[in-house]
Amino acid sequence: MTLRFEHPAWLLLTLLALPMAYVAVRWFSSMSLPRRWSAAVLRVVLIALLAGMLAGATAVRTSETLAVIAVVDVSGSVQRLYGAPSDTALASETQNDVLERVRLFLRDSTKQRKPDDLLGVVVFDGVSAAVLAPTRGAVPESISGTSMAEGTNIEEAIRLAAAMLPPDASARLVLFSDGVETDGDAARAA
Repeated sequence: MTLRFEHPAWLLLTLLALPMAYVAVRWFSSMSLPRRWSAAVLRVVLIALLAGMLAGATAVRTSETLAVIAVVDVSGSVQRLYGAPSDTALASETQNDVLERVRLFLRDSTKQRKPDDLLGVVVFDGVSAAVLAPTRGAVPESISGTSMAEGTNIEEAIRLAAAMLPPDASARLVLFSDGVETDGDAARAA
C-alpha cells in the first residue's frame, strides 16, 4: 500500500504541532501530569490528522489479480445482425452461434492470462443473467444463454457485471453488443 498526497504543502501544518505541544504542556500546569501530556498529545494528533486531510492523503493498493467479465448481448437486434430468421428455433441457433463466437474470442484472448486472473460471463437482453461467476478456470466449452425478455438493457448488465467483480482485483468489463439499447442508460452505468 502506497500513501500519496494531492497537496503536500498542507503537511507544513504539522510543524506547528511541536511548538503547540510545548505551549500546551506549560500552559496546562494546573492539570495533573498524565492529563496534561494526554491533552498535548491529542492536540498534536488532531493537527496531524487535519494536515493529512487538507493534503489529500490517499492510500493506494495495487493488485496483481485481474478480473475480466464478458458482458454479452443476446437480444433480438444482435441476432438480426447475424441474420437470424424469424423462426424461434432457428433464432436460438443464431444466438448459440453468437455465444460460440464470443467463447472462441475469450478462449483466444485469455491464452496469456496469469493463474490468478479471473474470468466471468454475463448474458443479457431485456434482463441480465450471470452465466459464469469470476473463476480462475479455463473458458468453458460452451456458454449458454436464453432469450429472457424483449429489449436490450445494457445498463442493468453493466451493473450486474460490476457487482460480480471481486474487490481485491483489478477490474475489466468487456461488452459484446451492437449498442442498441431500449432500456436504461449504458453511459451512466459505465
